[in-house]
Amino acid sequence: MPVRWIALGAGAYLASAIALFPAEVAHRWFAPDGFRLSGVQGTVWSGSAALGSAGPLGFHGIRWQVRPWTALLARPGGSFEAGLGDGFLQADVRVGPGAVSLTEVRASCSLSALASALPIAGIRGQVSLELAELTVRDGWPASAEGQLRLGRIMVPPLVGSDPIVLGNYDVTLSGGDGLQGLFEDRGGPLQVRGSASLSAAGQYEIGGVVRARPEANAALTRGVELLTRDPDDAGLRAFSFAGTL
Repeated sequence: MPVRWIALGAGAYLASAIALFPAEVAHRWFAPDGFRLSGVQGTVWSGSAALGSAGPLGFHGIRWQVRPWTALLARPGGSFEAGLGDGFLQADVRVGPGAVSLTEVRASCSLSALASALPIAGIRGQVSLELAELTVRDGWPASAEGQLRLGRIMVPPLVGSDPIVLGNYDVTLSGGDGLQGLFEDRGGPLQVRGSASLSAAGQYEIGGVVRARPEANAALTRGVELLTRDPDDAGLRAFSFAGTL
């Protein structure tokens, strides 16, 4: 029998054994630090978990499906879906050396569901994602390409009890080293456009121009004036922020 047929048969047997391996046992043995599942059922090939966490983010109603032929290539891949707070997350995933690549990523949830992972305490609103690709290295997003939308954004007031409405925004993410994107408003009390970047080390830069529209309340207009430079001839005020998450 040709050696290649023996190798192919051995590879197929190994792939079948891996695929039928109980997911709960695999999780106990191989789950990396910071990744936890509970209520695990099914196999490595096709299974589910009632709850899970990846770093500071929590999930529920998790389901996955591994594509059989990817086990033969030593680059496991498949699809998964999970509840994220009051929303959802869906993606195709491929695991490679030192990185996880997600494609066809769709997600939607309230910003409060992400408060444990991002410095957004007190901010209210909705976020949705449609990404063609997202690459994660060492648990951190290394690059992304697609669209992010922020809706009905509100922040706590410095004085008083009524939240300050900031409106709706689109962010177009482009591939490269780290996260890079262009943003603009979709109506609301602020006219905004600019760019933002986030490096693999967690360093961020945000810059652009902003102008308060006539419907903006006095507190928001005053805040824009305090945090930006003098207006240009079109009434647009430049702003820039930088720091580390």
